[in-house]
Amino acid sequence: MQVYDLHFKESFIQPVMDNKVSKVVQFSFPKGKVLEKHKTSSPILVYVLSGQVRFKAKEEVLLQAGRLLSLEANVEHSVEALEESVMLLILTPSPAAHTIFRPSEADHHSFGPEAKQSIAGQLRSFVQEHEELLHVLDRAAGGYEAAAYTAADQMIEEELNKHFRYEEEILFPILGKYIGTGAGPIAVMLSEHQTIRNLHRAYHQRLAQLHQGLGAESDVVEAFGPLEDMLRTHITKEDNVLFPMASRVMSEEDKNEVARKVQYENGNKR
Repeated sequence: MQVYDLHFKESFIQPVMDNKVSKVVQFSFPKGKVLEKHKTSSPILVYVLSGQVRFKAKEEVLLQAGRLLSLEANVEHSVEALEESVMLLILTPSPAAHTIFRPSEADHHSFGPEAKQSIAGQLRSFVQEHEELLHVLDRAAGGYEAAAYTAADQMIEEELNKHFRYEEEILFPILGKYIGTGAGPIAVMLSEHQTIRNLHRAYHQRLAQLHQGLGAESDVVEAFGPLEDMLRTHITKEDNVLFPMASRVMSEEDKNEVARKVQYENGNKR
């Protein structure tokens, strides 16, 4: 048994607990504080312990102390404190339960078993890079810790500079011959790439400011949350939908061409 103190705290975002079934996060809002539009990969419960907030999603509602709101996954929402407020966010399942890869475990949690088996060997390098990134995100998921958040920043930067480029310049043009690029899965992935780039830019700036003695740890945590959620959602879509589809529709010759070009870019010229 464990008891948690849920009074107003100086830190805007304070992780409370994560038992891999549910994740609980406390928000301590000064009056006028806004949590900008974002979405989560899990359904959420929002419970106001004190004060009053304006919650905007598909519609706008006022939540006073004692009110509970439920929202399905992947719905954009924002929160504005109309007075000093304490709010609990409960994610069930915890993002850790369905998207995090842990090296000590036998499987990749963002995969359905059938999806994993259906991904061609030539495309497995993309999956491996996802696994490495998810492990780094896992280290940073429990609240601000300088080394973990810096490692996440560096790994995401590598993801944007290498993994995204390999998809955009190698995989997507070849796969686009089969499914098109102007609409459908590739267009969605490209749009999400840009969103992730924008979220990472904001996160990187907050982290750099903190390293310079400006801002607060809570500002970095606040910027990391939407970026983390978007990356996990994006990876799950690619691992469970895009890569299995690419493995199915592309010819062996084209899959080999993707693998050859990725190996060349990595310096393994063959």
